[in-house]
Amino acid sequence: MGSALYHDYCSRCHGDSARGGRGPNLRGYSGIAGIVQFGKGQMKAIPALGLGQIELIQQYLTALAPPAVADSQTNGTYLFARYCARCHGDSAGGGSGPNIQGAMNLVPVLSRGFGRRMPAFAWFSASQIEALTAFLARVSGGGGTELPAPGTVNPQWIRFQPPWQQQFDDHRAR
Repeated sequence: MGSALYHDYCSRCHGDSARGGRGPNLRGYSGIAGIVQFGKGQMKAIPALGLGQIELIQQYLTALAPPAVADSQTNGTYLFARYCARCHGDSAGGGSGPNIQGAMNLVPVLSRGFGRRMPAFAWFSASQIEALTAFLARVSGGGGTELPAPGTVNPQWIRFQPPWQQQFDDHRAR
């Protein structure tokens, strides 16, 4: 049932095998409910799908993940290949996006995006950011000296704060 729903509602953009097309690769992706219900970026909401149907599609997509990838939400190599390589190249050396080998302070860029071409990835957890940072240090030949130890990225740093938020907080504290 999930396969049929996927093909009816999703394959046009994400490809018949969920490997991507106009939309991204969804194989093994586990966070579609909110995006399908409310839309995100170029993806419009699909009000015709109920939560039960979305869950069936989710189960189908999860089943498409290769076994070694199914538990790799904190594997930097996997995360980079899935979310970053399309623009930054397979080894972070650049493509349509810049060379980011050895980049250490990912929190601001991931939480807010950068310019018009780099989207925000504000849903990344602290452990996912640590894994991406470790991957970028590894592909640069270990050049990153500020590599965070596991558990040192404060999850509160990840939340987006509008530029005016600090001024508002300072004013309120007076």
